[in-house]
Amino acid sequence: MIKENFEKIRYSMQFKALLSSSFLISCFLNEEHAKGPAWEYNFFSKENKNVYTFIVDNNEVILRNIGVLPTSNQKPEELPLNSLRLNEKEVVSLVKYYALQKHKNDEDSKIILSIAMNKSIKWNATMILKNLKLLNLK
Repeated sequence: MIKENFEKIRYSMQFKALLSSSFLISCFLNEEHAKGPAWEYNFFSKENKNVYTFIVDNNEVILRNIGVLPTSNQKPEELPLNSLRLNEKEVVSLVKYYALQKHKNDEDSKIILSIAMNKSIKWNATMILKNLKLLNLK
């Protein structure tokens, strides 16, 4: 799903001009989306230094937000989705397995995933347990 929706965004005729000078820097799984889980895709524009956040909803590409990087001296790296060795289902399984090993009596409430490039591809998983404990795995 991550790669397929990325392709829909990248080749969207509606946003072609905007994305021609941009590259993908991160993805974030947003479970709060009204119609269920949806990946957000963050593109960085080399020209104006803006970050454009897109989602795909019912096969429609939607520009959700335009922002800037938190610090102006940050130099984002391109996230090569074709190099992913794990998919989101595998990562969620690993996070749940780890949680069961360390917190056998706790139940998970929510998992937040993000992917970014920092010299290599980094998955970041945050699990919120029903007792409000937080687990963070990279």
